[in-house]
Parts: sequence; structure tokens; C-alpha cells
Amino acid sequence: MGSYKEKTFKDNKIKTEKMKIGILTLPLHTNYGGILQAYALYNTLQNLGHDVSLIDGKMYEITSLREKLSVATWQMLKSLGFYKKRHPQLELRDKMEVLIPFIQKYIPQQISLQRVHSDTFDAIVVGSDQVWRGLYCDQLLYFLDFAKDWNVQRVAYAASFGVDDWRPPLDIVDKCKSLLSKFTYVSTREKSGIKICRDILDCNAEWVIDPTMLLTPQIYKNLAHMGEHEEGKAKNYLLAYLLDSDKEKKQIVENLASKHDLSIVNIGISETGQKVMSIGKWLRLIDNSSYVVTDSFHGTVFSILFNRPFCVLQNSERGNSRFNSLLEFTGLTNRMCNNPTGEIDWQAVNLKISTERKRCIAVLINSLK
Repeated sequence: MGSYKEKTFKDNKIKTEKMKIGILTLPLHTNYGGILQAYALYNTLQNLGHDVSLIDGKMYEITSLREKLSVATWQMLKSLGFYKKRHPQLELRDKMEVLIPFIQKYIPQQISLQRVHSDTFDAIVVGSDQVWRGLYCDQLLYFLDFAKDWNVQRVAYAASFGVDDWRPPLDIVDKCKSLLSKFTYVSTREKSGIKICRDILDCNAEWVIDPTMLLTPQIYKNLAHMGEHEEGKAKNYLLAYLLDSDKEKKQIVENLASKHDLSIVNIGISETGQKVMSIGKWLRLIDNSSYVVTDSFHGTVFSILFNRPFCVLQNSERGNSRFNSLLEFTGLTNRMCNNPTGEIDWQAVNLKISTERKRCIAVLINSLK
């Protein structure tokens, strides 16, 4: 397992046994929150003195012979008029270009799943994000089906089902139940996940905060204001970050901008034609805004971390339970409406986050022994 390493973390000296830890989360596609939660957990575990790698972190690369043949065939058929669009993998790679420098700099140690063996890691941490939803991934993979016979410590940190009512086929439930029984510690990002674990998977779970909240806002501000400085210097705009925009949501944005006498800056995927910006610019636009309207979970998280007034618009298809847990613990449930009123007591909110941050870091320390 290695030697003991003493690290200073949040003004406290913590003695931890250095471990080789693999983080298994959803592939790092063009999802700012997904990338930042992986960065935050990676950073936190490193600060605790561990040797950390992200498993399967380079999903955007075209490496296998099968992928190369698929792309070549697609391109040939496209030239003959069978396809109008480029190969999805090429589209993803192009969109990832602006995000790759951040990933390579701040999550430098990555390893493909195919190269992970029984002796690669002392522990594997699953999470965060909607790894247990099934809609976005191979469900059994994130219950560590590939490592079922390995002598490796298994921890779930802030794993998410994404929904309140999780009902996969019974044979999948039985397999998940068996795999989860091998975990030494299980925590979920939503409080509804505790009930799912207890009632369906016969497992005791604990609620923890999203990994992005394990780091202080200043760390993100440093990332936000590093390098580019041209966008968002003034705070006289409303930032609209909508993943699933429609006429009703657009009208709410316009109403709130008019109410607060603000211009509108749209950065939602549907508003920018799938254009992807850097992580720093995304953070900076939130930090420098006067108001945020979003249907994104991590858009909400960073509005809170940066103490920006905000309005959350429900996004049922992507899952509302995560918003409920986040807004309940911060005391901001009144922000999930079309026209929030009243001032936010940011001092009280920041104190709650700080308290939970310390508790959840202690949880990670105790779960990896």
C-alpha cells in the first residue's frame, strides 16, 4: 500500500496512508460539470496524499483499429452521398479540442479500462455523476463488474441514480445488489439515492456533496481568471445556461433580464450551435455575471459557489432529484421557480457548504483505509 504521507488540507494536518486510487466516472465528453467534478475528486484525493488516476479518461480519442475502420468507412460513404454529417467520433473529437488542454493539465494521470488489472490499484472510487442511472452508461461497469473477483477496495463517492424511481430489470438489480455488497463504503449525491440503495439494493448509503463542492470557490476563481480575460469583465449581464431550451424558458430568461435591467448572454448548447468553450471561460462567465438562469445541475452548483443570484428551471428528463438535494441542503429551494424573490443570505449558505465540505473530506479519508 505504500508509506504514510502527511499533507496539509484545509488548515488541518492529516496523516493518510498513500494508496494507488483509480477514479471511475462517466467519460469526459463536452460536459463542463462532468469534467469539473472529475477534476475536483482527483484534486481532493491527491491533496490527501494518494496516487490518483482517472480510468478511461480519453474516450474522445480514436485509437482502436475498429474505431479507425468505422471512421474510414463512414467518411467513404459520406463522399458517395450516403451521409451528410461527419462521423460522430470526429465531431466529438473536434468539440473536445478546446477542453483537452484543461484535462491534460489538471487530470494528467489517465488509464484506459483495458489496461486496468487486478493489481493496478489499491482502491477504485466510483463517482460522481449519474453513473448508476443506466441511461448514459453501461450500468454494471460502474458497479465494478469487471473487478468482481479482484482484491481491491471499492468506494462509491456521490454516485447518482439521477432519478427518484430507479427500476431496471430484475436480473440487473440482482447483479447490482451482489456487486454493491463488495463495496466498503457507499455514498450518493441525492438523498433519494439512499432510499434506492436501502429498499432495492439492500445497501446502507450516506448522502454527500458533489465533488465540485469539495474544493473552495477560490480554486475555481483562479481557473476562471487564468489566461483569457476578454469576456465577461462587467457584471451587468444575465447568463442563460440552458441545456434544453424552449419557448417557455426563453420567455422566463427575457422576463428576468428585463426585471433586473440586464443584457442576456446565452451559452446553452442549443443557443450556441453545439459550440464548446474552454472550462476557464465557462467558469468566468458564471463568476462575472449578475444573475444566472439555468436548468443545469452544475450550472446551479457554480452559481452557488460563486454567490451569484440564480433561478433554476426544472429539467425533468435529465433528473430533478439532484437539484432537490442540492437546494435543500443549501436552504435555497425557493430558487427553483420562474421568478425567485428575496435576497440570498450568502453567509449562511457558505457556512453550510463549508461544514459539509469538511464532513465529506473526512468521509473520504475514513473510507480509504
